[in-house]
Amino acid sequence: MDRELLKQARLRLDGAQRILVSSHVRPDGDAVCSVLALGLALQDKGKHVQMVLADGVPAGFEHLAGVELIVRQAAAPVDLVVSVDAADPNRMGGSLSNFPQPDINIDHHVTNTRFGVINLIDPASVAACAMLAELFPELGLAFTPATVDALLTGILTDTIGLPTLNDILSELVKPGRDPRQQFETFRFAEGVEAIDDLKAGMTLPGVLAIVSGFRETHDTPTVLMDAIRLIEELVEKKADIVYAPRHPADVQATWADISKAERLLGWRPQSTFRAGAEAMVRWYQAHRVWAMRVTTS
Repeated sequence: MDRELLKQARLRLDGAQRILVSSHVRPDGDAVCSVLALGLALQDKGKHVQMVLADGVPAGFEHLAGVELIVRQAAAPVDLVVSVDAADPNRMGGSLSNFPQPDINIDHHVTNTRFGVINLIDPASVAACAMLAELFPELGLAFTPATVDALLTGILTDTIGLPTLNDILSELVKPGRDPRQQFETFRFAEGVEAIDDLKAGMTLPGVLAIVSGFRETHDTPTVLMDAIRLIEELVEKKADIVYAPRHPADVQATWADISKAERLLGWRPQSTFRAGAEAMVRWYQAHRVWAMRVTTS
């Protein structure tokens, strides 16, 4: 990539405050995700960003953080227009009809007509998202879990494709296809039914329970709504809360007594509730595809 063009592109991005990022009509994963990744990265730098797709976001990308910020029509005024993953201005639909020539044109198609003021074109790249992954450091943009998630999704859908990815997952659930190590069905150790049954040096099987883990890895009560608001903050999405009649077995408050664990095992909480929630969200974001296959009842 031409170093002088990269320098010019960075100067323009740094100097603009209101930026429009758009892509082609009938958007595929690369179009959706390149708009989203670049838009979120610019927002993280304090820019006011409009992410626009004339035909909206197709189904299958609802899990991406920030995708709800993509709109169908831009609103003036803007200081800078960026086109991604579009080879021709006619492919932009009406998203740029009321705006001047794109200031920056980022694309990987060999047929690109160089319709921007600054054209960052790399036909050797497999996807616009792959280009952005290399361009972010050059443009002074930072990687975050949300931008990485978008970039990887765009690369996957533009190379192996989302249907192919789903085919892979469906194959893995068939007997003998899952490459993960086999595991035995869990059984509690015989004779261990209470804390008093534990003795120093014992090695026992266990079960990881995330819900009780929250309660028992810290010793400060947490109000349920406070926990929900924290999760909303960490995933950057609002919870869809459905209020139902109280069940007779519901309790107003629960607070685990961990003093016996400290007395007998020398164990004390090491994490705050927030730290535990942050770790859980990081784990989920890193294993999102696997987690989506898990069914609950």
